[in-house]
Amino acid sequence: MHYEHKEFGFSFNLPDGWRYDEGNIAAVTFYGPNGGIGCTSELIQIRIGTIKPQYFDPDRREKFLAEPGAEVLRSRVGDETNVVVMRKANDSEISVVRDGIHYVICHFNDPATKKAIEELKQSFRFPSREKAAAAIQSWADPRKQAIVKVLRAGSPEEARRILSESGMPAVIQRPGYTMHRVGEQSETTPPMKDKLAKKWWQFWK
Repeated sequence: MHYEHKEFGFSFNLPDGWRYDEGNIAAVTFYGPNGGIGCTSELIQIRIGTIKPQYFDPDRREKFLAEPGAEVLRSRVGDETNVVVMRKANDSEISVVRDGIHYVICHFNDPATKKAIEELKQSFRFPSREKAAAAIQSWADPRKQAIVKVLRAGSPEEARRILSESGMPAVIQRPGYTMHRVGEQSETTPPMKDKLAKKWWQFWK
């Protein structure tokens, strides 16, 4: 399958049978032929954001990602070499910085997902610098930032407070799901999804 992000403009290929989860607004999510909510295999997630300038340096990101039981190494995604990988027994995280955008790719390490990740890395195409800059400016919209903060909220009360302060409704609705469904998803999906990606939040601008 071929995927292109409508806002940021990056694209890549995945093997046949992989599918995009349109209902997940917390991350760009793909499941393999045998994957799905609650499974511990065949999952790839991509989160996009900005990162503090000192972490543009891959050496700094290597030190940040290092932890017991993990292998940290350099890699390549598309034509970008500013790439750091943290590989653990069951899951991995790929940190890519390009034109001020931080791409965090989390995935399980089962054979089907590892094969898909290799195809993603080889086929990945980044947007132009201008498109990336426009996407970052759009991403800075206070309403979008409020949604991001809600997804990081530690409780329903905190989420409601964030929405109230931003002037947004207490329940955000889109076709097929609400923020309540997002909460349900987070309770039933594997912990890898939050554990890896949340590490970077303290370093986002």
